[in-house]
Amino acid sequence: MALFNPTTVFTRNTPEARFWLAQDVRSTEWVAEVYVRRPDSVLYFVWRYRTRRRPTWNRLYRDACRHGRPSPRPYLLAQPCDGSITTCVIALFFDFCKARHLDPISLLTQAYPEEPVYAQQDVLSIRERADWEGTAFPRQWNSEALNGLLESLHAVNYHSLAGVITESIADTAAQRSLLQNSTT
Repeated sequence: MALFNPTTVFTRNTPEARFWLAQDVRSTEWVAEVYVRRPDSVLYFVWRYRTRRRPTWNRLYRDACRHGRPSPRPYLLAQPCDGSITTCVIALFFDFCKARHLDPISLLTQAYPEEPVYAQQDVLSIRERADWEGTAFPRQWNSEALNGLLESLHAVNYHSLAGVITESIADTAAQRSLLQNSTT
């Protein structure tokens, strides 16, 4: 059973804020997720509005500014999870895959075969959102950056994906070793 009626899902993006709003089909409450951008953070706000009428964008913005939890930005690899970092972590995963010539959609499918998978167009959208939020992308995906990515994936409960990445890297290293041994 779907938790949200697709006809009641609303999004809005402005230079200062990003909004997601949907009506819970079980209770008729409105569930909101709001990010408000600040120079060194984002304010992250999730709330249930116990009303049949949809809250206004102004009310959501005002409530987020008053009650939102600040999350430091730019997001850095292995930064502790505070509920607001998933987009940043997934964008970093996509960046890692690009640098290592890995197929992120394939890795996600391996990790979560029962889940709907991101489409290629989602990759660009997620990167855009992560840039808007403020995400620090490593210049080089060395072992330190990889370990930070794995820690970040675990922090947002993408444990299976972290495992698939670890296996993929081990398989690649084994293949390189075999190739080197066969040429010597």
